[in-house]
Amino acid sequence: MKQLDAQKGLVWLEPSRVNNTYALAMRRADAMAKGISTISDLATKVLQGERVVFASNPEFFERSDGLGPLEQAYGFAFTRDRVVRMDIDLIYQVLRNLKLIDVGLVFATDGRIPAYDLLVLKDDREFFPDYSMAPVARRESLQQHPELAVHLERLAAVLDNETMARLNRTVDVERVPIRDVASEHLRSNGLI
Repeated sequence: MKQLDAQKGLVWLEPSRVNNTYALAMRRADAMAKGISTISDLATKVLQGERVVFASNPEFFERSDGLGPLEQAYGFAFTRDRVVRMDIDLIYQVLRNLKLIDVGLVFATDGRIPAYDLLVLKDDREFFPDYSMAPVARRESLQQHPELAVHLERLAAVLDNETMARLNRTVDVERVPIRDVASEHLRSNGLI
């Protein structure tokens, strides 16, 4: 991507540690009670015949790099009657409020993960692709304002999945305006 974007006059700067990839999550209390912290642990439970219901959005269910390949990579398969397809936003609500779903597809930095006390299962076989967040700026802008790269890279350095999920929670769950959340984060990290 860096090379393709360079042809368009865009410069990729140092990436952050934020990786907003797909992930599987469970209610923390349930995961702890069942001894599940990784996708391999989940696969073992399914292979042992434990009843596990999985919520997926329709896209992931159908994708050529979605549920089927995930199951292949981990050597297990949910029976299709234990896979429920629903909108991604509903997955968080169902995981939070109903015991009908045991594990759901989520995005790694969604603010509802900490707000609803969900546990993201470690992708111990590194199946999910990396969707790292990186600042990208126009070459022209960086030439005119070289300090911009320094500021953007300082910001990237203080971001990770946990921080991003906390910030997203403040916006999405607590309904604090984005501008206020961003300003406070920048101020508290000495970036403004």
